[in-house]
Amino acid sequence: MAINNAEWLKVLKAEYLDSFIPGGGSAVKIGLIDTDSLDLLQGDIKASAESAGFLFAPVDAKVVRVDKIEEIFFAVTRQIDWDRIIDGWLRRLFHENGVVTDNNLPLSDLDALAEANGLDKPGLLNRLNRLVANAIGSDYRMVRDFRTALILLCTERYNKQDVSPSNAELIKQWLVGEKFSMGDLKKLMIYQKVNRHNARLLLISLAVWLHNTGISGLALLLNLNALVNEFPPEEAIRYARSRTLDVYEVLRQFIDDTDKMAYFLVVVVSDLLLETHPKRGFPEYEALRLRTMDDVHIDGQENPLNTLVRLNSEVADEIYHA
Repeated sequence: MAINNAEWLKVLKAEYLDSFIPGGGSAVKIGLIDTDSLDLLQGDIKASAESAGFLFAPVDAKVVRVDKIEEIFFAVTRQIDWDRIIDGWLRRLFHENGVVTDNNLPLSDLDALAEANGLDKPGLLNRLNRLVANAIGSDYRMVRDFRTALILLCTERYNKQDVSPSNAELIKQWLVGEKFSMGDLKKLMIYQKVNRHNARLLLISLAVWLHNTGISGLALLLNLNALVNEFPPEEAIRYARSRTLDVYEVLRQFIDDTDKMAYFLVVVVSDLLLETHPKRGFPEYEALRLRTMDDVHIDGQENPLNTLVRLNSEVADEIYHA
């Protein structure tokens, strides 16, 4: 029944990465393969995603508490170069709206920007603020707290603050799960920490924002092999049965939320034991088992479009790397 991973990767790229996801779609795909081939599979998924213009964000259950959706969010946001992406988005926004910017000139040099645009500094600042607020504030595909955070991050790029921590520093601490003052955060009109109640919506918002900046979308790879690894390293996170079931609930929610997500691909990889382990396999969690059942069969072969696919690496290595 197993399909070779070369064929699955071709389908993943042609049907999802090249068109469907960049066009506003979303999907959750699970690829199970022997442990020895996991690194190779992850490398191939990374290459496919990045060649299609995605931000590829790997998250490994052995070092990240994937039973907590907020920890997945933090693991993704820590891999983002916020300043570079925001700077590029701002320059494009300003250019499209007739604001002259020099690529060699920092956006924070408002005096030079004002002179280049024939405006005084307050006039230029008001114009830039309106452009940013209108572009981000009216995009209701992103939740309010995320829009507020983005506006503050963007305005900080061209209107530096002399206080410490600055608004941008505080927002980044909030986004990546670092310690911060909740009182200071509330002054910025954000009233709750990232937690299990809002992290999923923030991830969905992040995928939209990445697409807005010119990136195809977010390709999140979850390596769940730690759940079934019989001999984990000492430093690895251990998953008791209750935690394991929580991981499967996180995955179940991703599957159920595909209609709410856009520009977002979630790929789960693990050993074949993730399905067959008598105590830790996800069939123990009925809600997830029902959502990953083979719904279409092709003459006794594995259907590469199924949510869950069992992979064979022996043939794949010869084909994919020929």
